[in-house]
Amino acid sequence: MNKRTAVLTLSLVSTLLSASANANDISGRWGELIDWNLVPIHAVLTPQGKVMTFGTTSGGQQSGYLEYSVWDPALGTGPEAFKLLPNETQTDIFCAAQVVLPGTGEVLTAGGDQPGDGDNIRNAKTTLFDDATEQLRDADARMTYPRWYPTTISLPNGRVLVMGGNDEGVTGAPMLTPEVFTPGEGWRSLLGATSDYAWGGLRWFYPRSWVMPNGLVFGHSGFFMHLLDYRGDGTLIEAGAFLTDNGTLTSTSAMYSPGRILVAGGGSGDSGTNSASVIEVSGTEVSYRATSSMRFKRQWANATILPDGSVLVTGGADEDNALGGDGAALAPERWDPLTEQWQTLAAEHLPRLYHSTSLLMPDGRVLTAGGGVPGPLVNLNGQLFSPPYLFDAEQPAPRPRYTLAASQVAYGEVLSLAVDSPQEIARVTMVKTGAVTHSFNNDQRFAELQFRQTGEQVRALLPRRAGLLPAGYYMLFLIDVAGTPSRAEIVHVVPTAPQGS
Repeated sequence: MNKRTAVLTLSLVSTLLSASANANDISGRWGELIDWNLVPIHAVLTPQGKVMTFGTTSGGQQSGYLEYSVWDPALGTGPEAFKLLPNETQTDIFCAAQVVLPGTGEVLTAGGDQPGDGDNIRNAKTTLFDDATEQLRDADARMTYPRWYPTTISLPNGRVLVMGGNDEGVTGAPMLTPEVFTPGEGWRSLLGATSDYAWGGLRWFYPRSWVMPNGLVFGHSGFFMHLLDYRGDGTLIEAGAFLTDNGTLTSTSAMYSPGRILVAGGGSGDSGTNSASVIEVSGTEVSYRATSSMRFKRQWANATILPDGSVLVTGGADEDNALGGDGAALAPERWDPLTEQWQTLAAEHLPRLYHSTSLLMPDGRVLTAGGGVPGPLVNLNGQLFSPPYLFDAEQPAPRPRYTLAASQVAYGEVLSLAVDSPQEIARVTMVKTGAVTHSFNNDQRFAELQFRQTGEQVRALLPRRAGLLPAGYYMLFLIDVAGTPSRAEIVHVVPTAPQGS
């Protein structure tokens, strides 16, 4: 079967599945395919609600050197909504790590490839993307350790932590020392946290990491778990083995509430898994357990946190970046953290395998995009999914609306929102703007706020501890008693003055 026949066959199967599905408020609904001007291997939701992507413009060489793309959803999904922009930094940002700076909203990209012959040799550069000017520039800040396939996360003090990565392809030497970036100052090595345990072997590959409520950083790299204290010279605490089917680099994961992480899928070669696990971190105590299994086996899926705190897993396949075995998982599955059960939803049009991405959008829809390069399909396209919570039977559900006086907020602040809603508000939630690549969204985070509604006013309390809500940009959702979320405004949780380091 050639690629064109495979695509047509998969599209037909998807259409038949969608036609036989339940109502939209049960299974959700997919929009039409959106033409993308590159393969969006990396995708970031900016504070202005745009999507910055980079990858490659063809099915040929993998590269983020020549161009990057900006999509403005306010302009729709046609060609006029996309800008393909030249990368004038002379830095190949392919397979780098990206994160939104908590203070300025610029997209920081650390490391990546070297431009030229495609040998996948790491670099030590740092680039910044400014959404206001839509320009990428060299930050003139070099890491001590050049990195290919690293992870970056924003810290409670407004700084950025980078860890993992290696120096060449998949067989190069791992980078065993994490570093911290301070805007305006550059990078500082955490020599006290140098660790073969955490990032040796193949554990350098986009290590899955999150800030915990106590401010420590928890990570699982392959079958190894650890805690990192980034203060001073840094300290690494070994936290035991993660002995499940989900410990491989082809799994996906998301922290669905502070200290609780869902890890799903994974496997290796032609043997995928549909199993899932929950990791729980309390202080320095770490445990894990099995949760219910998905319907489909998934390697290289993506996990996206929804406004209600559930987790949507999209894409992936039984075999590693291939369509054999049980094939691609076209239908996404939603995991409910209250019941810990999975719900199978409407099938998307095309497989999303290795190098695919997924982001929650401010309107409550989920964008899936890319996949391929290399792969059985090269997807220069994306698709928007409207989850069941956006519908009343087949029709769009009435949605709460609100206005917020200020877009900048502070820890411990009470937010006053003027609400227009046909139904009472049941929940107030915040989901951090995402930055995703290689099956891991390193910048998404979920928080639920205490609130009180009086008539047409909602007053919601922000937590006082930055470990519960690390500084940065969040989508603020109001959810009514029917479970329907509002469209979100993006609010800026302003970093407090950096303390410690």
